[in-house]
Amino acid sequence: MAPRLPATLKLAELKNLAVACGLPSAGTKDVLASRVESAAWGHQRDAIPVNKQRILSVDLGIRNLAFSLLTPGAAAQPGRGARSPPRVGVEVWKRVALASSGQDALPDADKDFWGPSSMADLTARLVHDEFLALSPTHILIERQRFRSGGRAAVQEWTLRVNTLEAMIYATLGTLGRLHHWRGTIHSIAPARVGPFWLEGLEDDAAETKTSKATSPRARKLETVSDADGVADPKVKESKSAKSAKARNKKAKIDLVGKWLVEDRIETTGEAETTAKSYLHRWKGGRRNKTVAAAEDVAEHFNKLDDLADSLLQGLAWVKWQENQQLLAQNGPDELLGK
Repeated sequence: MAPRLPATLKLAELKNLAVACGLPSAGTKDVLASRVESAAWGHQRDAIPVNKQRILSVDLGIRNLAFSLLTPGAAAQPGRGARSPPRVGVEVWKRVALASSGQDALPDADKDFWGPSSMADLTARLVHDEFLALSPTHILIERQRFRSGGRAAVQEWTLRVNTLEAMIYATLGTLGRLHHWRGTIHSIAPARVGPFWLEGLEDDAAETKTSKATSPRARKLETVSDADGVADPKVKESKSAKSAKARNKKAKIDLVGKWLVEDRIETTGEAETTAKSYLHRWKGGRRNKTVAAAEDVAEHFNKLDDLADSLLQGLAWVKWQENQQLLAQNGPDELLGK
C-alpha cells in the first residue's frame, strides 16, 4: 500500500494519531505510520451502515459485569474534536452479578459452580438471555489479563474471569459459524481506553511505572484487587500504585457523570433509569425507599466504575472508528488539532 501520511509528521504526532485511532502507540516512525495507514486506508469499511449498528460494550467480570448498548446516529462529522464523545444513543446500561460473594465461601467440595459444566451453562445463559437478546451487530469485550501479582500462582478469581472470557468467545464463535448470529466480536484492551479519554492517565501505566521503580522486596504491602475487582489479601502492591488506580477510577466515574449532566450522552428506556441512579450515587445522595423509578434497578450501585468502564469502552470504540474515517477522508490535520 502506498504511503498516505505526510513524511514530515513527527514521532509525537504519529503517536497521537495512533491513540486517536485506538491503536498501539509504541514503535518507530515507520512502524507507527504503517499501523495508522493500515487502519485508516488498508481495512475494508464496516459493511453495516453506521445508523444500523447496535454496539454492545461489555466490561467483563464474575461478580461485577456491566454492559451497555450503543446506537450511533450518524457518520463522523468534521470539527467535533479527536477525543470528544461521539453522538450515540444508549438504550441499555446495566450491571449483573453472575456470582454472589457467598458462592466464594462454599467448601471446596461444593464448588461445582466453578466447574467447566456449570461455567459453560452460565456463559450460554449470559450470551443468549442478555447479549443476543439485544440484537447487537458488534460486541466489544474487555480484554482480560493473566495476572499473578509477581507470584508463581495465578489467583483463582483471575482464572475464573479468564475462563468466562474464553467461553464467551467460543459461544459467540460457534453461533456465528452456525449462522445464528451474524455480528462481529472485538477484543478491547483497557489500557487504550483510559489514555484516550483521560489523556494519559491509566491504571496499567501507573502500575507498570511503580513496579519498575521499586523492587518487590521494597514495596509496602497493601491489598490489591484482582482482574475482577475482588480483593485478595495474598497479592500486594505499593500504596502509590493503589492510589493511582483509585484516582483513575474516580476520574472515569466523574467523566461519565459530567457527560450525563451536560446531556452529552443520550439515554433512553432502561438506560435512562440507570443514568438517573448513576447520577444519584455519583452526587453522593442516599437511596430513598420512596423514590421508586430511578432506584428500581435490580441491585444497589455500590460500584459505579464497572458501569463507567463499559460505557467509556463503547464510546471509545465508536470514536476510534470515526477518527479512522476522518483521517482517511480529510488527512491528519484535524485529528492533530492543526
